Amino acid sequence: MALLNPYDLRDADRDRIADAIDRGTRRVAALSGEGAVEAAADEISVEPWRRRAIRWTFAHERNRVTSLLTLTELLVLGGGKPLELDAWGMVSVSSGCLCPRLPAPEAGRGSWDAPNSAWVAAGVADLNLHVAVMLKEMELPAALARVILSGAMQDFIDDVKRPTMATG
Repeated sequence: MALLNPYDLRDADRDRIADAIDRGTRRVAALSGEGAVEAAADEISVEPWRRRAIRWTFAHERNRVTSLLTLTELLVLGGGKPLELDAWGMVSVSSGCLCPRLPAPEAGRGSWDAPNSAWVAAGVADLNLHVAVMLKEMELPAALARVILSGAMQDFIDDVKRPTMATG
């Protein structure tokens, strides 16, 4: 969040993000058959364990399939190009600079092997993309994203349950 530059957050990009996520969501909802599910999973490089969960959910609770996908994955399925939307991304040091990057869905998945890892939170841009969608819906300027994300992060920090120390 600290690396987001409000001057780099364009309304046109906000709209491209929201439109692509909407198209991706509609595309997933319209999937018909296991072949179409596999093709979509291939397109976003879904790892085997999630692919099995998606296939099961498609067969038993089809309306919940989108809940198994990140907003970046829906963006890509809707024709969005993450590399063109880096200003809306998360912190990245892989390129040699401390810069915001909106990684492709398969980037950084190796860190998902440790579910408690901070790398998962640092590499998934869902909150940033969700804010972009909300800003478009509310017809507010993209430059407000950083302020909104700041408030959302503080709200999260305030609401996190802190472990209690056992007294002995």
